[in-house]
Amino acid sequence: MREQVSKMMTDAQRRAAEITDTAKAKAQEITDEAEVHRTKTISQVNAEVEQIRADISAQQEEATKKVNELLTDLNERREAANKQASELISSAQKTRDEAEAYASSKRDEADANAASILKQATEDADEQINERREAAKKELDGVQQRIADLQSREAQITQRVSELRAMFSNAFSGFGMNDLSVVNAVDEGEPSDAQSDDDAQHDDETAAPADADTQDAVENDSAAETEPEATPNPQTLRRTTETIEREWIMTDITPLSGDELNKLVDDFEASEHNRMAMNAVTAAGIDKVARNYDRARLMQRRFSTVVDNGTVTHQDRSGRCWLFSSLNVARFVAKQNMGLKEFEFSQNYAMYYDKLERVNYFLKDVAKLVRAGEPADSRLMQHLLSDVMGDGGQWTMAMNVYKKYGAVPKDLFPETESSKNTGEMNVQLRRMLHTAVAHMYADPSAIDAIIADAVAAGHRILTIHLGEPPKSFDWEWTDKDGEFHRDGEITPVEFWKKYVGSADLESYVCLVDDPRQEHVKGKKIGIEHLGNVAGGDPTEYLNVPNQFMKDCVRQILQEQGIPVWFGADCHPMMDRENARGPPTCSSMAACMASISIWTRNSVSVSAIPR
Repeated sequence: MREQVSKMMTDAQRRAAEITDTAKAKAQEITDEAEVHRTKTISQVNAEVEQIRADISAQQEEATKKVNELLTDLNERREAANKQASELISSAQKTRDEAEAYASSKRDEADANAASILKQATEDADEQINERREAAKKELDGVQQRIADLQSREAQITQRVSELRAMFSNAFSGFGMNDLSVVNAVDEGEPSDAQSDDDAQHDDETAAPADADTQDAVENDSAAETEPEATPNPQTLRRTTETIEREWIMTDITPLSGDELNKLVDDFEASEHNRMAMNAVTAAGIDKVARNYDRARLMQRRFSTVVDNGTVTHQDRSGRCWLFSSLNVARFVAKQNMGLKEFEFSQNYAMYYDKLERVNYFLKDVAKLVRAGEPADSRLMQHLLSDVMGDGGQWTMAMNVYKKYGAVPKDLFPETESSKNTGEMNVQLRRMLHTAVAHMYADPSAIDAIIADAVAAGHRILTIHLGEPPKSFDWEWTDKDGEFHRDGEITPVEFWKKYVGSADLESYVCLVDDPRQEHVKGKKIGIEHLGNVAGGDPTEYLNVPNQFMKDCVRQILQEQGIPVWFGADCHPMMDRENARGPPTCSSMAACMASISIWTRNSVSVSAIPR
């Protein structure tokens, strides 16, 4: 038994020793293989490192070579430039010396010519003075005869004035407003062939019978008619003397002589630049010739802040920029509220009610002045008559229209030929209003009836030219996601309040930079007689520095992301053909994508939220 156990232990020890030896041998084998692999890897890495070092060294040598070549070329160019500059300086100095010599010779020649001309002019002046003295003596000798002739003409003219005054009195006393073109035809027509120039002059003097001075003059003229043989009154003598003085002054005005004209031509042709400018402008037009190529080429069309407001709108041949731009601000809000990608309000609808309200505003404004005794020929009245019924306006005037009449989509009241080209329509409105004012001065007691008839005439003219605006409409649309919407019947005012009212555009403040000293910054400026809707908000501006306006615009564009309405003088730097320069006035608000405002040499107006 012990032998068996001992044998088993011996076998076990032998087998353990074999396993141990085998494991050691295997471990040694693995160690040897790892060492071989390590050695091989290190060798490969060293080889790659050497190759990389060689590549870097070659690249460095190549770069050094290229740098040296560039430095050599640069030195050569520097030497060539220095040589060329020296040659140019030498040439310029030579040219300057030649120019100075030429100028000196011309200066001496000019001095000699000037002395000769001065001597000749002195002799001519003495001769003309003697001739004028003789002519004046002859004129003075015939003054008495001319006075007698003028007195006779005065009597004839006075008679004619009295007849015309009677005609106008009879005409105005029976005038109604059914035919508003009658007085306008008399006022703007040319005098008949039988009427002399002096008759036309006196017709102008008696055109406003409400003028006290004119009334007195007519009465004096009537007295002269009854006693043509009597001595003229002091007023007649004064007017006669003034006529003689005017004629005498006219004789002292010298005509443009042939020598002067020849000098102008010679001076023009003396400059080669004048000839080049003439050839260029006559062939291409002043706009193309005056175009600043470098400014147009270098102008940046990229902006840091962009407000996408859809397609650009076009005002055509009209002055409705303020309506287009204000409605573009409104459509930005409306598109967001309705989920539309494209939308446009009817500018024709806004203009219709703007002009209708202007007719009433102007008539009421002028009627107040007439009742207060404002002379028909005063500067204020003449300004109001000349500036009546234009297309221009301001932000507050636009808001007055939208608050009272709302707005409609463009396809429900589209453009007409007269809305796109307002010239003839404005002429008709202007003539009608001028006639109404003439009736007011002719018969102040009938002013209320004249206003009513004129407003009716204005409504008729506007409706014929622009169409009849809708009082309500069915509104339905498909949004940008393809979803259909329907509001049903809605009025223009309801439409405006529902889709634009949330922006509270009516509360915006108009900013202006008025540089005049009498208008301090931080104060409001009101404009008398500038408005459209009677009883609406007055046209007024807050006077602030230009930089303050720019800061407001920058803040609104960057922080709120909405368009800004503004006005600017675009014409001086406008290139219509290439669409360069400030945005066109028809789309100011839509294109207000930059944080800069075009305000050079102009006063800008911006509408800013309170």
